[in-house]
Amino acid sequence: MVVKDLQPFTIVEDEGFMAFVNKLDPSYVLPSRKALKTMVTERYNISKEKTMEDLKKADFVSLTADMWSSINMDGYLGVTCHYITPEAKLATVVLGVRRFYQTHTAQHLMEAKALLMAEWGITTKVQCMVTDNASNMILSAQLLNLRHVPCFAHNLNLIVKKALDQTPLINEIRQKARKIVGLFRSSCKAKDKLVEMQGLMGRPALKLMQEVDTRWNSTYDMLQRLYEQREPVGAALSNLNSDTAPLTSFEYNIIQESLSLLQPFKLATTELSEEQRVSASKLIPLYRMLQHKLSQKKGQSAQESTAQLGRPQ
Repeated sequence: MVVKDLQPFTIVEDEGFMAFVNKLDPSYVLPSRKALKTMVTERYNISKEKTMEDLKKADFVSLTADMWSSINMDGYLGVTCHYITPEAKLATVVLGVRRFYQTHTAQHLMEAKALLMAEWGITTKVQCMVTDNASNMILSAQLLNLRHVPCFAHNLNLIVKKALDQTPLINEIRQKARKIVGLFRSSCKAKDKLVEMQGLMGRPALKLMQEVDTRWNSTYDMLQRLYEQREPVGAALSNLNSDTAPLTSFEYNIIQESLSLLQPFKLATTELSEEQRVSASKLIPLYRMLQHKLSQKKGQSAQESTAQLGRPQ
């Protein structure tokens, strides 16, 4: 239960949980928090041994790696291994998400990845490493004498983000949208008013979604939700004593056309994010389809800003 539901070890000290377990079986003695931690560690070791046996049967593996920061700005290195089982099924295992105390140099990254590869017994089996385009990640793969493959989904993210950033009118609309979403996500009064308007108009009580700077698809999700909820959002804003300006019908038309233009990129990103299907063979068909859809939709754009969004920068 603790492993599957990501429960904290302290659950065995919670009064309600203790009473619940006692009601089910008064004779059962709950383990202490320390004992529970030991049990989870043992379960992890058993699972790791089984996975290592599976990896021994694989002739080749590939790795994906990324650096990320926690909410406390602590650095972590995550490495995932991908391989095909004897039953011809694609398998994925997280080799580790390790706290990274050193500076993020290519040498330090190489050393950390080499240790993980040795720990799991796959050093001689790794065929390539997929990462983003960060120079330290690329160089770390080269230092390991591994073929480096840039992440296609990450490149899509960079392409769309750059196009959005270089289209002035859409940037202005994004700024207004972020302010509107910020109001409804930070004010209880505004949130309640939006829920009230959604109910009166027979719309589902969906929350607005805020944009995240590093992920263009969050921009898509924010604009899509705002467009879907434009009527209750407009009604709620008109009933609030706020200086937050609503989006105009012209701006909503820009959003509608932009969403239509960006939808194929959103679908391609989602398609490439699957773990249980090989994605490399999809790259050329997806690239060709994106070219075709972009050319097709650019010709249908009624607004200059949307046409500018679809043009090469």
